[in-house]
Amino acid sequence: MKSGEVEKFKFNNNVYLAVIGKCSGCYSCVNVCQEKAIKERTPPVIDHSQCTRCMKCVEACPRNIIQIVY
Repeated sequence: MKSGEVEKFKFNNNVYLAVIGKCSGCYSCVNVCQEKAIKERTPPVIDHSQCTRCMKCVEACPRNIIQIVY
């Protein structure tokens, strides 16, 4: 997903984030999540009640496994 696409969905409560694909276990997403909304599991688990949709996890994932779902 391109940076501009990520920007337009930032903090949008009408979208969700999902782990789609095979996670390599680098946990970059866990490390950048300031809300602690992503649990370090295989694959990572996103707690949508804590997620503010800052999209830092989407930007941090080197394999584009965390994706925006709308």
